[in-house]
Amino acid sequence: MGLAIAATGMAGASTWQAQDTSRRSQETARELALSQAYQDINAAANREYSAQLRYLGTDQNSPTAAEVRETQRAEFVRAQADLHAAVDRVKVLGTVEDKALTTYVLMEDRQYAQNARTVFAAVEAGQVARAQQLAGLTGPRVDALISRVSEAAATHDRHGQQSMARLTARSQLAAVAIPTSFGVALLLLAACWVLLLQLNKAVRVQATALLSEKQLLSTVIESSPHFVYWKDAQGQFLGANRAFEDLHGPPELPAAAALPADAALPAVADVAPADADAPRNTGNEALLERLAEIENQVQAAGVAALDQQGTAWAPDGTERRLLFSVLPHPGPAGPGGVIGVGVDVTRLTDLERQLATANRLESVGRLAAGL
Repeated sequence: MGLAIAATGMAGASTWQAQDTSRRSQETARELALSQAYQDINAAANREYSAQLRYLGTDQNSPTAAEVRETQRAEFVRAQADLHAAVDRVKVLGTVEDKALTTYVLMEDRQYAQNARTVFAAVEAGQVARAQQLAGLTGPRVDALISRVSEAAATHDRHGQQSMARLTARSQLAAVAIPTSFGVALLLLAACWVLLLQLNKAVRVQATALLSEKQLLSTVIESSPHFVYWKDAQGQFLGANRAFEDLHGPPELPAAAALPADAALPAVADVAPADADAPRNTGNEALLERLAEIENQVQAAGVAALDQQGTAWAPDGTERRLLFSVLPHPGPAGPGGVIGVGVDVTRLTDLERQLATANRLESVGRLAAGL
């Protein structure tokens, strides 16, 4: 998690820096390009007017007068083409205000061109005074245009410088922010690593405690003189302790109806024999059917069936009298099975019989002595 946070922080900071740098660079380049375009417009307008004045000032008697005038005409045309190219750049890069200013520039330039053609024609016709008058009218308009264009150029140059300053400030901020974010990410990574170590230690301690509890419970169940077994909700035998295994012996017993073979109990006598001389039922059907019925009732009602009695035959062939209970084992979504707990009460019942017999004999003796 900490590594992901660090990577995300670094990627976010780098992306932000790259996007901001790109946007600021584009803005700065646009403002500087507009400023340069306006300067090119002014330069072209100056060249147009200068070509017109040089054309007008050519010495009529000079043998190269015609050549000079032709050169100035060509210069005027080139300057006019450069002005239009600069205007096109402003249209592409500029705002609505810039485009409005270019409309004004083109209108003035068309007027300059018309005046220039008139001046050129007047000079060719020898009307120098007329040409000078027209040139004098053009000069103030050129000055007015250059003034407005110079203001626009200065404005965009100032914006470009400001954008460059912001770009520099952002770059300096990024130079501080990115290492800082990386340091914070490393701190978070270290904190997450410490937390992970603590969590791992806590889980290991808890797992050790649970394992100890499970081993203790297993030891208690396995060492208990009472037999214990457990089944799932479908009646499948899941496990038992050693006392249960010692009681029923190996699991290879005759199959019991409605119960799996590995869940079969030892061969049993009749559940409640009338006396010791009664014929024994060496099968397990009666007790198994009763046990299955009790287990089903316990699962359905969720109430334990306590102090049930039965008789079983141990592997050595001796009869064993049992006292057992069946307890419900609830699952997460309903009955989860049953747990059977019992004890061999053969010796206790034998002692009770012996005590009863001794009491009867004592009574008979007292009765005989009284007679």
